[in-house]
Amino acid sequence: MKRLVPLALAVFLLAPSIVRADEATATLHGPTLELEHLDLLPLGEFEREDFRKEHPKLSKRLQSLASRIGGLEKKLQGTDKKDGEAAKKLRAEISRLRTEADAPLAELRAELLPHGLADGILVQMARAPKGQGRVERYSHQLVLLLAGLDASQRAIFERVIPEVDGAYLSAKALHDRTQLALEQSGLEKRKVQGILYGFRRQTSVVETRFWRLVDYVLEDDQKAALWEMLPTRMRRHATPQDHVFALPGVVPSQGARVKALITELEAEGAPDRALVNRTRAAMRDKGLPKEERAALAREQREANARLQALKRYAHEATHEILTDAQIHAMKAIPPRVSMNDRRRDGRRVLEGMTFTAAQQDRMEVLRGEGRKAARAYRDRMQDIRKESGDVGPDSPQMMMMEMMSASARGEALAVQRLLLGRVFREVLTPGQVSGWAMGLYGDRR
Repeated sequence: MKRLVPLALAVFLLAPSIVRADEATATLHGPTLELEHLDLLPLGEFEREDFRKEHPKLSKRLQSLASRIGGLEKKLQGTDKKDGEAAKKLRAEISRLRTEADAPLAELRAELLPHGLADGILVQMARAPKGQGRVERYSHQLVLLLAGLDASQRAIFERVIPEVDGAYLSAKALHDRTQLALEQSGLEKRKVQGILYGFRRQTSVVETRFWRLVDYVLEDDQKAALWEMLPTRMRRHATPQDHVFALPGVVPSQGARVKALITELEAEGAPDRALVNRTRAAMRDKGLPKEERAALAREQREANARLQALKRYAHEATHEILTDAQIHAMKAIPPRVSMNDRRRDGRRVLEGMTFTAAQQDRMEVLRGEGRKAARAYRDRMQDIRKESGDVGPDSPQMMMMEMMSASARGEALAVQRLLLGRVFREVLTPGQVSGWAMGLYGDRR
């Protein structure tokens, strides 16, 4: 398997240093891989894609079995008599298909084990939650698998992770009850969806808050190790282009290449993005003839394939531009955390929170450290502005000044994150941390 390279999974080759010892093997032959685990595999998007290409029969067989079992389970849920003959037949067929899946799942596990799919992760998959936000909630629990968590870090996440789980389940229950009441009220569908959006918004806020807390409280090496454990869907950065320019040590030549790449990608992808939007809108027409719908679907698949190829090109080109240290720093940026999130200062992050006198004293010490860093940043920016005073806006020197400014901002923001992490770990009470994670305090309430 050529593309399952150490860059994305090597962390599991060092499993004893990453996965806690008490999460080791569950049985004599190690834990098994189940169909329900496939979306939790710690693979990058392109690693997963390459695996499908290199193992087409295995991938198609598993996909087919998962699809058939999913369809039968949906039918079973809709069966009126759970103990009736129809339900029994459905259960028997589901059981037969699950048995049929044992061999290809064992083959998949054997293919992935040499590339770092450690038993500790398989055990964690077996414990994955069900229901609303399953992949997200599973990803939260991976934090507690990290080695080297100190007492304050562990205490924060042992408390917050169940609370975030509860927020997901509570929002789902409230959403369903409210939806039933609204549908019975006779309101038009558009208004019903507008009201229900609030529940989705709340879980989105809590999800972002969780990963911002990870960004503040964990060290970069811990966050990079966590990134390697995340499922495919969670390995996405918010505002990735902005993050790249704020990476440590980005030099003008790198900045110029990244900007040129962005321009190229926008130009190459624009026609296909427009085509996808156009075909999607056309296919909403319920009266569309079958032949036309099929032709539009084919156009859309082809356009999406070209966009995916362009996405892969962007990924590989970016990795050629960045250094290993910068790639590591990029992995240390948790999912859902935008560059705007990282720019927020302490006052906005902690807005609305009431502190005791003792907390205020401790905060003042940390603010003093922050003021020193802020003065150093202002002095550096002033020097950069002096150097760029006579530089033309389109000159190569201006690019150098921009990169120097971005580097200075990145370093200042790193200090700010460290200080905020100390606030969460050393100053706030457990209740305040929980309240912040739930969105009771701070920005974006």
